Amino acid sequence: MRQILFLVLVFMTSTVSAEGVVYQIKASYIYNFLQFVQFSNNTLSGEVNVCIVGENKFGHALDALEGTQTPQGKIAISMFDKITQPMQIASCQVLYVVGSDIQFSQQVLDKINTENILTIGEFSDFIAMGGYIELYLEDDSIHFRVNRQLVGHTQFKVAAQLLMLGV
Repeated sequence: MRQILFLVLVFMTSTVSAEGVVYQIKASYIYNFLQFVQFSNNTLSGEVNVCIVGENKFGHALDALEGTQTPQGKIAISMFDKITQPMQIASCQVLYVVGSDIQFSQQVLDKINTENILTIGEFSDFIAMGGYIELYLEDDSIHFRVNRQLVGHTQFKVAAQLLMLGV
């Protein structure tokens, strides 16, 4: 019985660690995306507000981003487990939707103007729902796609280098 409990605990620990590593990589993607995005001066106040919506699977991975300098300003992180009022995210320049709950993600996207906010999601239908960047896992690597239909129709500009890197 002890051996089974030990194996279960080892398996759970390795799973949590693997998910933690995935979210550390996703946090670095957020930082790197911000190196290639230029927001309207009207939306910035010296900070780039990155809002995370949904269950906090990032753990402490976002702590390293808080206060980090980007070409647009310092990164400020806000966490929301859900959005009840659109005003909660009115100051966000970046909105990261955590998880694969399609209904939740659609509700979030319906409450914002995707032309004003760089949206990032992590499931396969995110772009089809109107999101800007979709992160996905393939062959044990994290990749991203860019919604080409939104390019040129937003209040922010994304550098061609980032667009070329996205699938």
